Amino acid sequence: MEAHIVWDWNGTLLDDVHVSLEATNRALRKVNVPSLSVKEYKENYCVPVHDFYQKILSRTPTEYEWKVIGQEFNTYYKPVILTASLSNGAKEIIQRRESQSVCSLMEHHLLEEMLSTFKIDHFFNLVQGRMVALSREGKKNHLEQHIQSLSSKHHLSKDQIVLVGDANDDAEAARSLGIASILYSGGTHSYDRLKNVGVPVANTLQKAIEYADNMVNR
Repeated sequence: MEAHIVWDWNGTLLDDVHVSLEATNRALRKVNVPSLSVKEYKENYCVPVHDFYQKILSRTPTEYEWKVIGQEFNTYYKPVILTASLSNGAKEIIQRRESQSVCSLMEHHLLEEMLSTFKIDHFFNLVQGRMVALSREGKKNHLEQHIQSLSSKHHLSKDQIVLVGDANDDAEAARSLGIASILYSGGTHSYDRLKNVGVPVANTLQKAIEYADNMVNR
């Protein structure tokens, strides 16, 4: 039996770390904080994003700083993200799966636009992006709504579902809801960070879905 895959988007199906890093560095420079290297970014990035900037600044950003960070990040990120590519092998994998969905903290209208541009929107049973402002709680509440929709509209049970994401928060959200997860090391977190989370870590998306299918067939 194939697992139903709940895909994360940014850093998982979408290879956009370079875009996020450049947007982050532009925002940091606006508040007089040095730029991060790719390694530093992957060693520190976390969700919710408020915690990430607090970690980098070694303090809570002021209201003014947070406004500047948000504006500068989005000014660069929103147009440039549309030029990002799918992760290696993603399109071929998506085309082969029979049961899959996308649960992302990207704004919903932008997520739908990108899925349509890549001509992969019709491969998913359910697509849910963020409809409200970013919260300080991370992905849990958003994922919970997604799982409820899969249960009520598509009659999927939790033991059929596996989340594939690229961040600690993905695994923690899944664990809190009784859902299995796999973490992909090609995104925002380094392999060394992910291997300590306590769930399988895959270096490729193909390996991730192999792990997922094995999980639901135990």
